Amino acid sequence: MKRLLYSSLLMMLLMMSCIGNGTGGKDDNDSDSVMVPAMEKPLVPIVGTVGESTTMHVLELITDDGQSAEFDYEEAIGGADVGDRVLAFTRDGMAVNVVNVTAMSHLWKIVDADSKQHLELHPDFTATSYGMDHDYVSWTCGCPAFSDTPLLFLNYGAGSNGYPLQLLTADSLILYNEGDAIRMVCIN
Repeated sequence: MKRLLYSSLLMMLLMMSCIGNGTGGKDDNDSDSVMVPAMEKPLVPIVGTVGESTTMHVLELITDDGQSAEFDYEEAIGGADVGDRVLAFTRDGMAVNVVNVTAMSHLWKIVDADSKQHLELHPDFTATSYGMDHDYVSWTCGCPAFSDTPLLFLNYGAGSNGYPLQLLTADSLILYNEGDAIRMVCIN
């Protein structure tokens, strides 16, 4: 009975020392204390048109329902000219990534492959593929959790492929696939 009492008492003392001040019995000044950062808020995608108040670092975005919002931003993949349709990934008043939908919406030819492989991205986020492994029917851009890198998602009947978006200009589109660059040129 004494052993049970002593072991119970010892367990209670150990538990109390661990509870202490909420830091596992350590003071806030202890050097091995660990601070866990708060999780970042997820990115919120917004589709809209670049407004006339857009400047070098402020994006005015006019949504389809006529609402206007301004976001701080550093750059837009594919540029951000007034009247262009863009997809902005926002968090706390900042457009972390901006992808120009107007610049993406073209017929693209894959450079490093058979010259018969083409991909057409339409402004309504539908897609048409020619001579490719998959019959792509739609596209979108997104940012995976815990990453601010935009991905181009190409969707086909049974699934989708996501490619990191490296470069978008008026005549070039570069994606990555397992470390290899997929280079495309605009042909319309």
